[in-house]
Amino acid sequence: MKKTVTVNISGIFFHIDEDAYDKISKYIETLKFHFQNNTGKDEIISDIESRIAEILQSKVNDKKQVITMEDIDEIISILGKPEDFSDESEDAPKTNQQNNTYRNKRLYRDADSRILGGVASGIAHYFNVDPIWIRLAFVATFYILGPLVYIIAWIIIPQARTTAEKLEMKGERVNISNIENSIKEEFGHIKNKVNEFANDSKEYYKNSSYKSKGEKTMYRSLDFLENIARYTVKSIIIFAGIILVGMGIALIVGLIMSVSSSSHAILANHNGNILSLPSFLGIFLESQQQISIAIIGILLLVGVPIIMIIYGGIKMILGIHQRYKAISFSALSLWLAGLFITLFSVFSGLESYQERGFTKQQYSVSDSLNQRLILKIKPSNIIDEFDENSDEFDINFENHDDFDFHNFRMTKQNGEFNNYGYPQIDFKPSNDKIFQITAIKTARGKTSKDAKENAERINYNISVNDSVILFDKYFMSNIQKWRKQDLRITVKVPVGSKVYIDQSFEYLKYYSDYNSILNDLDKYNQWYTMTETGLKCDETE
Repeated sequence: MKKTVTVNISGIFFHIDEDAYDKISKYIETLKFHFQNNTGKDEIISDIESRIAEILQSKVNDKKQVITMEDIDEIISILGKPEDFSDESEDAPKTNQQNNTYRNKRLYRDADSRILGGVASGIAHYFNVDPIWIRLAFVATFYILGPLVYIIAWIIIPQARTTAEKLEMKGERVNISNIENSIKEEFGHIKNKVNEFANDSKEYYKNSSYKSKGEKTMYRSLDFLENIARYTVKSIIIFAGIILVGMGIALIVGLIMSVSSSSHAILANHNGNILSLPSFLGIFLESQQQISIAIIGILLLVGVPIIMIIYGGIKMILGIHQRYKAISFSALSLWLAGLFITLFSVFSGLESYQERGFTKQQYSVSDSLNQRLILKIKPSNIIDEFDENSDEFDINFENHDDFDFHNFRMTKQNGEFNNYGYPQIDFKPSNDKIFQITAIKTARGKTSKDAKENAERINYNISVNDSVILFDKYFMSNIQKWRKQDLRITVKVPVGSKVYIDQSFEYLKYYSDYNSILNDLDKYNQWYTMTETGLKCDETE
């Protein structure tokens, strides 16, 4: 049984056994004595204590709460003893620094050589390249994602504040020698700047009486321009922060509106109609539980970066440079959770599309007069009225959802579904001497049985009356989910026979495949003759 004491090291409390406490106390006292005549001795001791606290934190866990003698011995072996460095020559620290490359280099922002946030110089230290290349890369991608990536990196990457962090940023070991050398360099740099400023000021005032009035005016103008430039940069940063905050708030409002069941904030189709996120997800996912889980994932995946953009903008406006690790870690954790949930929802939804089913229906055509067919599209009053109204600006969007899959449209008005699609109609030469019409309905499903049932639930009629063929304008589907419903109609015409293409076919060309003959037609209310290569307009009729 050993006696333990509680000690405060760099603001952190540790439980340490008495022998270990005596050893670490003597070690720190030895360091204070060693650096008593050094410039910046307080900073050196403070950074060494911070490094000791950092190492001790890694030794404490749920099973081990007390620091032992072995832990203290390990700390001393890592940091080194003062006598190890006392007899080294002036150039020895540099050699030691070069030979002790710290392989566990960490990414920090370098505030000492920053232009804005120190992101480029910090990345340059991490990859051991000149910062100019990183800055050029951000400039080259300015009109792509450069500014956004820089801002996100500014928020996520911590700034190297302590001497230990600056050494880790440069890939150097955090020991007594390197801490001492780093602080000496900092104080030397500050001293040189102060001396340079003092000498410049002394020279300026010494010669000011001999300067002409024009020279004095020039120097004052340069000082004024320098101040203007400094305040301009600060104003730009504040303005950028205001833009980020405003943009983030607008995105958050849009995101909140999109998940509201009574509002619509997602662009759905070329007509400009809009659709709510729950309604959009309801088209693909089977159950309300899947929809709710997907909404949670999307909110985290999209919302967390937006909130961090607002957070970063506020820091830019207020000039806050301190980074809070807890906030960054929490945001990253929530975003990763959102990514996982969203991917889970995507793969769950894909199960409903893994099998393809179809049904095939053939229509017999009686011998037409003189081997001729007249083809027309039957009007559909209900759908036509909806299409005419869908472009009006006075639609009540509170009761209307609309989503367009190019040739298949899903609509909901006042709680009633109208799901319909445009058939793909093509013409091909027939090997026989008779006309043939074939309709193939296809759909997707979770199983082969579900896929075939979905295909069979596609409703479409073709009326054959001697030589007149009437096609429905739309095919209807009573499935309230999108399962890639499709209808393809092939009209086989004997070579040399004629078909009359009514004007009502014109709108179908915009929904036809590129290789469809119908897509190439530019004249209607015309007779066409079937050739070996396709339909040819007969302008003599």
